[in-house]
Amino acid sequence: MKEKRTVRRIMNYIFPYWYYILISTIGGVVKLTIPLIIPQILKYFTDVLLVSQNRMPALEKVEVILKSLFFLCGIYVFIYIPATYLREVGALRVSNKVMHKLRCQLYDHLLLMSARFHSQYKSGELVSRINNDIEQVHGFIWSVATNIWIDAIVLVIYISLMLPINIALTIFACIMLPISTFFTKKIRFRIKENGRKRQDHLSKVSGYFQERMSGFTVIRLFHVEEYERKKFNELSLNVSKYTEQQDTFSSIGAAASAAFYMLIQAIILCTSALYVVNGKMTIGSMLVFYSYVGWMLTPLQRFSELNLTYAKSIAGLERIFEILDMQPDFKICKESDIYNAGRANLVFSHVGFWYDKNKNKVLDDINIEIEEGKKIALVGRSGCGKTTLANLIVRFFEPCEGEILYAGRRLEEYSFDFLYKQVGMVTQDTI
Repeated sequence: MKEKRTVRRIMNYIFPYWYYILISTIGGVVKLTIPLIIPQILKYFTDVLLVSQNRMPALEKVEVILKSLFFLCGIYVFIYIPATYLREVGALRVSNKVMHKLRCQLYDHLLLMSARFHSQYKSGELVSRINNDIEQVHGFIWSVATNIWIDAIVLVIYISLMLPINIALTIFACIMLPISTFFTKKIRFRIKENGRKRQDHLSKVSGYFQERMSGFTVIRLFHVEEYERKKFNELSLNVSKYTEQQDTFSSIGAAASAAFYMLIQAIILCTSALYVVNGKMTIGSMLVFYSYVGWMLTPLQRFSELNLTYAKSIAGLERIFEILDMQPDFKICKESDIYNAGRANLVFSHVGFWYDKNKNKVLDDINIEIEEGKKIALVGRSGCGKTTLANLIVRFFEPCEGEILYAGRRLEEYSFDFLYKQVGMVTQDTI
């Protein structure tokens, strides 16, 4: 259910650029059907032009061959090359536009999340999602959104050309598709699971690396290089473990598909040779049919491998939407605010706060009233809650208990724009 919902959501991003998909599909169909001309020319050469019974003069035969050559060169230069360009550029344009939109949406959403959220997710993990996971969109668009249409249309064309040659062999080639798809279904599930775990651990590596490099001087000062080296090696090994598992299943799927289709070709080649022996097929028809089978196996194989690519893409897309579906854990007031006439006092009323419910409170039943115009200083030992108290005033975090009032109104009743015009804050962090 979750997987289907993810597919529907990403398709909503792709649909506005349907015209690029259409251009890419048309280009792909033309690209894959142009080579079908060669087997027909080969059949003519084999069954008509080059047979010993043909009494056509040699010079005329050479003329026919040269005309065929110029015809093929013209087709490839003026049709095949432009079609290939349209197939590539159409899919790439959609991919870039969708990735740009998702990347910006994810960044905008992260800016709305509270400091509690950013304390739970390391910055490196979020960087991994905004870079590595969004790159999975390219694989989805290239293989799922475009290839599926190209291959479906091309298969119909191939089958319509193969049926007049031999109905039985054509049916045999067609029934292999669902068998191969069923075989790779379980492999797809394992690839998806290992792909998601790999991305999760890759995010941890990215976050760990970013934090340690920013605190390099502390590592050097306390001489903990060996500990950090072992810790990073452990995290990297987890990534390597799930990458190997994912690659193993991908390789199994690819190898099985390739062997499966090689077996089909071998059966068709030998069976068509028997038809030739019995006089039911010409050598030229056998060569044409075998060539068509070779070209037909390309979309068939891509249909089979589609499961593998789909599984890898969905794992990354689910991680993107997982973040986008998270709602800010505080109220956002977007309207302009003017506080009530009178003194703009700041009041902490029975405020309690904790970072983790399973641990002790950082602030417990805090009651403070700071009158307008007064200057105060918060003094205390490290870790007593001074920074936390300041973070609550600017709503980096929300109180777990009690409330904070400004000019008689709760802080969440003010928009951030209004609130930050009343506050000046200098932190020890740089940006």
